[in-house]
Amino acid sequence: MTENGNYPRTVAFLDFGTNSIRLLVVRLEENHAPVTLHNFKETVRLGEGEFAVQRLQPHAMRRAVDVAKNHASTTAPPSAHEQAEPAADSPIQAA
Repeated sequence: MTENGNYPRTVAFLDFGTNSIRLLVVRLEENHAPVTLHNFKETVRLGEGEFAVQRLQPHAMRRAVDVAKNHASTTAPPSAHEQAEPAADSPIQAA
């Protein structure tokens, strides 16, 4: 932490969507300007088959977990991110 409070700081945004996973890591500067450190999107089809039974399918969840694990190993360790903001679209939240 710096004398000016919480800046600069690193924030990671993780978005699990019906079709893809997105990860955005930014550094927020003292003037609150974001500097993109990493921007990642991969299609995982997490919602595949979900609408028929109102549940996420095991094979779709495995794909999403594999992508998330693989990506986590290629970016900074979680302790380097001072704040994480997860998000999911409404079909994923409902499942």
